[in-house]
Amino acid sequence: MVQGGRALDAPQSIRVRLARWLAGGAMVLLSAAVAAADPTFTFVDLQPKANHKLADDLHPDSEGNHLGAVPQGEQKLGDVRFKIGEKLIHLRGAHVPDLPEKVEGIKVDATFDRLHVLHSTGYGEGSDPPLEDGTEIGAYVLRYADGTSAKMMIRYGEDLRDWWDWPDRTELKRARVAWLGTNPAAEGNGRKVRLFSVVWDNPHPTKPVATIDFLSNNTECDPFLVALTLEKK
Repeated sequence: MVQGGRALDAPQSIRVRLARWLAGGAMVLLSAAVAAADPTFTFVDLQPKANHKLADDLHPDSEGNHLGAVPQGEQKLGDVRFKIGEKLIHLRGAHVPDLPEKVEGIKVDATFDRLHVLHSTGYGEGSDPPLEDGTEIGAYVLRYADGTSAKMMIRYGEDLRDWWDWPDRTELKRARVAWLGTNPAAEGNGRKVRLFSVVWDNPHPTKPVATIDFLSNNTECDPFLVALTLEKK
């Protein structure tokens, strides 16, 4: 065999081909390993349990105070993908006492490592005094198929704040603003409206989660849930 102007003996030629084959195989294995390491994301359908349209006012005494500007469908907000439907789940608080205290049985039927939540709450700021940071305003309860459960508390100032962007307190311990927009009521007061994204680790990632419950603690706040995404590593 002749290569580069000189002859290669047969054993050397075989070694060259073997080295090339091994290198190619290593690249295939590396690509497969990288692909296997990428997490997968699954959207939870909230619509069967949802009770409030994004385009409808969230509070009866505030005309034009809604989330109609939130983009629907599959959206990337920050670095997380959510699937946003026409409606959200809105729970009771001091200013909307006629809403449900909890919505149970949001269907999941899956295992996952992390739960990404897109949510916010009415009230918390803009009053005197504002709600104290760390106040537990609600929870998400994972109901496993084996009958056990795990509760993830929603703490004001850590996992969300008031959906209006009052300027006095803006810090968050875990969550971050995932969407910032406006509506006629907020615009008339020089404010914007916002949704927060927060992620929780599933304490039992190998156990199937049958459903998720969304609970309010009947505080000044009326929490609302817009979307849920499951992450599996």
